[in-house]
Amino acid sequence: MLYYPEYEEEVYSVPDNGVIKMQFFNENEGWIVVNGRVYRTEDGCLTWEMVTPDTGVHVSRAYFVDMGHGWCYERYGKIYYYNGEGWELSIDTGDTISDGGGIKFYDGEEGWCMINYHRLWHYYGGKWDTVIGFPSGYGPFSGLEPVGRGEVFISNYESLAPPVVIHYKNGVFQIDTIPCDTIGFGYSRFLPYIGFSSPDDGWGIGMRGNYPYLGHIYRYRNGEWELYMLMNYCFPIFMEILAPDNGWIALIGNWDEFEEFYYEEIIMHWNGRGWNIYFIPTEGKVYSCFVTEEYLYLGANDGHIIRINIENWR
Repeated sequence: MLYYPEYEEEVYSVPDNGVIKMQFFNENEGWIVVNGRVYRTEDGCLTWEMVTPDTGVHVSRAYFVDMGHGWCYERYGKIYYYNGEGWELSIDTGDTISDGGGIKFYDGEEGWCMINYHRLWHYYGGKWDTVIGFPSGYGPFSGLEPVGRGEVFISNYESLAPPVVIHYKNGVFQIDTIPCDTIGFGYSRFLPYIGFSSPDDGWGIGMRGNYPYLGHIYRYRNGEWELYMLMNYCFPIFMEILAPDNGWIALIGNWDEFEEFYYEEIIMHWNGRGWNIYFIPTEGKVYSCFVTEEYLYLGANDGHIIRINIENWR
């Protein structure tokens, strides 16, 4: 179903301009990374405290288990741990950052990190180790989704061939080629975002990388990926699957009307039966997203966060 929903938005300023990577735990507490700096809020985005590891450290990505525990990595391969009071160096991997990459934890005891597409790092028992035998030649990677103890899915960021998802479980790698449309042979394909409600039930969102953009939504069930639907003139910026009947996708839609681009944010919600589609005009400023049970957060690259209550959207 297509909707232009009625909603009230709250707009909050952040200390820097640029793409805002966000993570919120409730309406008051959350973290952002923007322009290489880490900030936290405890009053619902009204004020921000900069909590960056060291002077001169440019943070690329971060993941927090809660407000008192988290990890981040910087462009030269150092991973830092936040203990609730400050940052400490967890490991210097020696990896140099590349396109894609990510860091995510299954819980406070186990997590995964890819700084470049040559090595997968695994955190368990209080230390980081490289995963032996990681397949080469498929990167760069972007999607990183832990689904159980010792189990993670990884999707590649860009490829001239059909995209792949690498499934790692207890020492064994499986490489799944994703079915892809044949329109635009030679165009790059992306599968930057994946999400799972269980090891056997997941989704992926990608696109054909040349204009006119063509969004691809994939379904994963019982060990198989299938092309679920296409979205014309769209490219994805976010996916989060919170439950089997509660999933979210954000895309940027751009249409060339009378030689001028018209932008809308396309928010899609999975209710267990189908995807509802919501259109939100954003003037092309939004390039990041985060969702909780109550709120949708849109990160605008002009230094603002837009918060929308989504409880009645479902």
